[in-house]
Amino acid sequence: MSVLRLHGFVPPNTPAGRDAPEHLRIDLGRLVALATVGPAARAHRDASVDETLALGAVHHALLCASIGAGDVLPVRPGAAFSGEEALRQAVSDRVPGYVERLGLLAGKVEFAVQARKTLALPTRGWSGKGRAEASRHAADPHKAAASSGRGFLAARRDQRAARTSQVSDRRRFVAHLATDLDLHAEAQTPLTPSAPEVLSHTAFLVLRSEVASFMAALTTHVAPGEALGLDLLVMGPLPPYAFTGEGQAVPMTEAAHA
Repeated sequence: MSVLRLHGFVPPNTPAGRDAPEHLRIDLGRLVALATVGPAARAHRDASVDETLALGAVHHALLCASIGAGDVLPVRPGAAFSGEEALRQAVSDRVPGYVERLGLLAGKVEFAVQARKTLALPTRGWSGKGRAEASRHAADPHKAAASSGRGFLAARRDQRAARTSQVSDRRRFVAHLATDLDLHAEAQTPLTPSAPEVLSHTAFLVLRSEVASFMAALTTHVAPGEALGLDLLVMGPLPPYAFTGEGQAVPMTEAAHA
């Protein structure tokens, strides 16, 4: 059984993006719906990882090609309909809201910025006081043992203090990064970190005319981040996945699921 998968909306007369996957462009009057035809996916719990990744790859490729050609309003992946008429009926009452949201996103793209921990926080050796005490009493085994214990405890205190300071430095860096980049963006929203080494993951909505200044600002943070054992990873320009608001909501009662 084949279904029609909805991926997003673009303004009328928007050309197909370069290298866009094969797709249908369904005229809704004030909007054009982007859709692909494919076999009905199995229920999510039964779908294989490869099937899920394949569907996601087509969705992302089509929307990225579209953002390269103009404005686009993504919808959540998974909206599937029995045919064009079912799709039209499902979205007809919501077209005005989609048009409004697309207008708010006009001329804007998304950049996702991650601060990733690339190095473990460095540790320090014994404090100078601990080393001096150990050296001074090295000739006396009893005093050396006691001194070594004091030196070890001093070293542990140093390590804890250094770690606390460095964790704080990283947090301040991430906060300053978000504040600085926000000056070159229309909006920002935090995203859920995808892995333990991701310290922060933030999406920024950026005017196309401000992309150069946004990237220049980001570049100034690369070296300070590296000094703290952080690598900055930027992804974009992307479709505005994180800023679609209610525009992503597609009635699923009409959707055709296998």
